[in-house]
Amino acid sequence: MAGAIFGLEARLCSSARVLRALASTLLLFTIAEPLSAETIHEQSIGITVTVEENGHYAIRTADPNWVFTGTLPVAASGLKTLAGHDGIGDFDEITFTFGAREGSIRTYPNRAAVLFTDRYTTDTANAEGFPKLSVSPEVPGRLSFRGKWSQFQFDLSGTEGPWVYFDDAGRSFLLSSASEFMVANLHLTDAHEIESRINPRIKDIPGGLTHRTLLVVANGINRAFDAWGHALTDLNGKVRPANDADPSLKSLGYWTDNGASYYYNYDDSLGYTGTLLAVKDEFAKKGLALGYMQIDSWWYPKGEDGHWNHFPPWNPEGIYRYEAHPDIFPKGLGGFQKDLGLPLITHARWIDAKSPYRQKYKMSNNVIVDPAYWTMVGTLLHDSGVFGYEQDWMDEWATADYNLADQNAFVDNMDRMSDKFGLSMQYCMATPRHFLQSTKYGKLTTVRVSEDVFTRDKWDQFFYSSRLASAVGVYPFTDVFGSPEKISTLIATLSAGIVGVGDGLGEVNAENLLYAVRPDGIIVKPDVPAVPTDESILNDAHNAGEPLVSYTYTDHGPMRALYIFAHPRTDDRTFTFTPEKLGLSGKVYVYNWLSGRGRRINGNEPWTQTIHGDPSYLVAVPVGDSGIAFVGDTGKFVPLGKKRVSELTDDGAINATIDFAPTEESTTVHGWSPSAPVVAAIRGSVSAVTYDSDSGRFDVEVFPGRSGSARIRISNTIRRHPAKPQRLQAF
Repeated sequence: MAGAIFGLEARLCSSARVLRALASTLLLFTIAEPLSAETIHEQSIGITVTVEENGHYAIRTADPNWVFTGTLPVAASGLKTLAGHDGIGDFDEITFTFGAREGSIRTYPNRAAVLFTDRYTTDTANAEGFPKLSVSPEVPGRLSFRGKWSQFQFDLSGTEGPWVYFDDAGRSFLLSSASEFMVANLHLTDAHEIESRINPRIKDIPGGLTHRTLLVVANGINRAFDAWGHALTDLNGKVRPANDADPSLKSLGYWTDNGASYYYNYDDSLGYTGTLLAVKDEFAKKGLALGYMQIDSWWYPKGEDGHWNHFPPWNPEGIYRYEAHPDIFPKGLGGFQKDLGLPLITHARWIDAKSPYRQKYKMSNNVIVDPAYWTMVGTLLHDSGVFGYEQDWMDEWATADYNLADQNAFVDNMDRMSDKFGLSMQYCMATPRHFLQSTKYGKLTTVRVSEDVFTRDKWDQFFYSSRLASAVGVYPFTDVFGSPEKISTLIATLSAGIVGVGDGLGEVNAENLLYAVRPDGIIVKPDVPAVPTDESILNDAHNAGEPLVSYTYTDHGPMRALYIFAHPRTDDRTFTFTPEKLGLSGKVYVYNWLSGRGRRINGNEPWTQTIHGDPSYLVAVPVGDSGIAFVGDTGKFVPLGKKRVSELTDDGAINATIDFAPTEESTTVHGWSPSAPVVAAIRGSVSAVTYDSDSGRFDVEVFPGRSGSARIRISNTIRRHPAKPQRLQAF
């Protein structure tokens, strides 16, 4: 018996050894080539994604060289690799199931973007988010945005997104929600993992809800912002508006909001409408045409008794009825607009607690989520000559109950109204989630990015929040200022957005405004909003106290003109920028717009300048094949803006088309040349050239032809070998 047992034990031990050996073999095979994982590799961008059945996932990026890792809350099943196409483009993705959720990680050829999808298949409690990422090696820099105006913070306190990580070389990644923006949340766990999820204020998630998260990597902070923003707008189908897409973006406007002369105020001898009609006439007498007028919260009945002007005007009273108050608009809104002869932007608050609308329409907190209300509003505005709807107080008062349906319904119905009636939208007092939500809305053209009344203490905030707005395809608005404020006028022009003033009668400074606009009110602006340079963001992250350097540009084909604005935070500070890092290589001419002087440098050569309290403003242009640097119309803040210089090439000679307002008789253009150039008019005519041999500066007066434009050709009298073509550095 004992022998039989011993023999059985021997056979069992022998079988165990065989099983252990087989297990070791399988383990080695799994390590060499995992059977329980799926991998995709985008060779064009060097991104590799792996998802394992045990729930581990990893994203490896080659440039920058980072590894993002995470673990699903439960094991993954049904892993498979698919290919397809979405708004961003062709993609490869790994799909899987984890618990009652379906997930995927998607990559794109030639775009350094990774899209995570988290779909809930059944009703479930809101728990752990996906993705939940750790990054290696550690990336030290942090930037986020929070609160009204989306104020910048060099930390991760802005939980609505995006989160920006960067190192001292500017290598960066951005992560944000890519859907369900109004209720999304970014969270840093105790283990320092970046978690993207539906806000835990939402307790239950309905089956069918899909939440997406976008990760973008880039060499350069601004490159990362732009790549992230374009991926979001592409994914959500937004056609990004041109910088002249509506009257507020195209033309000089008059504003009546807080800080303007006629905010809840008017000339007693003229009445409110009479005062505003007189304002338009004064601009015309000064040789300036207004393109539109903004009508602020004073225009509609508010509070429990439907008044228009209780003190203070910014107290917490909402809309009683959204219609013109008869005391100030006896002819109604449409009657005033016809007398004025300009299109309007109209302001809106929230719905007052005593408004009859609360009984008529479906409410959520202090806003209406009933489509019938928005149809009423759109009809009124369309029939009254209104082109733009401004929703204010979006941070606190003008918001729906915090649930999935109502948070989306409020802004979605507003967007449907704008689409149906052809109205532009502006957000005011918006938080970061509204900026991200705007990637769904083609009619959302502008957003306020700084506190009421544009003054110097708001410059930093303006440029940083402009970085967020520009990334998602919205133009930033400075808010109102007075036309005597030359630098405010300059910054508003560099925003590529709204130039809006609120002067009282007798206060209009036409000289300053004509630096920004033509006499017909058309704004001569850059292509995109001015934003801080990477170097400035890095300086600020280290609290270096250096001037903030912001830049924008005009591109005429391969010819880029840079516009550089630098302002000190303390006295006697030095700022630096390198043209090549901002997209302008080769020989460059840098022109100090404020002093009227310039000099040549190489594009890879840093420009360094000390400023003493006051800001500096520079224009940098290429020295092309002609050997000439064409600066353009220096009577404008943006000398090569396309509403003044509509075409520009250099084929061995400068060819430029100059556009004029109907009332303009001439303008003077400026440039640099090693010798006195020859200027010929192909269309229109030109004066004799003025040339200074010491500085190389030339000026020539240009006169329009019958078409309202001129075309000139500028040649260098010194024969030279053609320069190599300049190539722009993308960013």
